[in-house]
Amino acid sequence: MLAFTAITALTLTGYVIAATHGEPGTISIPLQRHGLPFSRNGIVIGSVLARQVERVQFKYARGNAAYKARTGHDLFSGIGDFSGSLAKRQKEPLIDEQEQLWAGNITIGTPGQQFTIDFDTGSADLWVPSSKCSTTGCAPHPKYNPSKSSTSSKQEGFFNITYGDGSGASGPIYSDTVTVAGLSAACQYFSPVTLESAVFASNPSDGIMGLAFSSISQIGAPTFIQNLYSQGKISAPTFAFRLASSGSELYLGGINHSKYTGSITWAALTNKTYWLTEGASSVNDVYGYKGPMIIDSGTTIIVGNTSSVKHWWSHVPG
Repeated sequence: MLAFTAITALTLTGYVIAATHGEPGTISIPLQRHGLPFSRNGIVIGSVLARQVERVQFKYARGNAAYKARTGHDLFSGIGDFSGSLAKRQKEPLIDEQEQLWAGNITIGTPGQQFTIDFDTGSADLWVPSSKCSTTGCAPHPKYNPSKSSTSSKQEGFFNITYGDGSGASGPIYSDTVTVAGLSAACQYFSPVTLESAVFASNPSDGIMGLAFSSISQIGAPTFIQNLYSQGKISAPTFAFRLASSGSELYLGGINHSKYTGSITWAALTNKTYWLTEGASSVNDVYGYKGPMIIDSGTTIIVGNTSSVKHWWSHVPG
């Protein structure tokens, strides 16, 4: 079966749809936006921007490494350096993280333990702080306690994530029931991390839920969307983002037709790894780049290899 993604920028709303083909049966979730602003008084804060670029580079490098280890193929071969050297319906609100990240609420366990997490289409793992984490980064956040969940089960393996600025998180791997807006996936693999760098203490969200494909997962297990679909909780492995200054949402299992007008333009995915499709950027009808592009809700900046970015800027007037 072919994989598809769709982007539609239609009347009054910004709406992004990702699907692995087929018409949906549906679901939905309120989102919030939060994070550090990239500018102050109209001037870019260089250190904040540089840190975000490094995080994006390392995220793609990690996913590529996981994919290469499983398949022997390099996703980014020939397109630049990403090594990071620098029918069921439900709604969940999203919060816009100060124009940086999009977050909503989930629960893990039985009974549910609540967390605010970033929904990230540029990664494929779920992690939250553990009750066994005593590092500074975990301190202000709620923590998952497996002993308080009747559906918790420890699994083999170990999770470790490192960012370009040297920060990171690591911990064991568990499975448990994960619920978003009333929809539950049983035996969802995730990591309750026992070590978190101090920088995470100031992060408004508690963890990350990756919405890319499991082929780039470090844990190596099906994602939340894949589990919802395989367990019959949604009628299509589809999700859609509405990203706006207010009323943002993540719609699971389909498309919220009340949020847009017009038709959807579908773009074929290159493969089932990231939400990776063919695209282009241009200035005054001059292309600075044509090739693979990743649709990534985990960052609001546009990242490209150095030569393509320089070529694009060379055609910008002024």
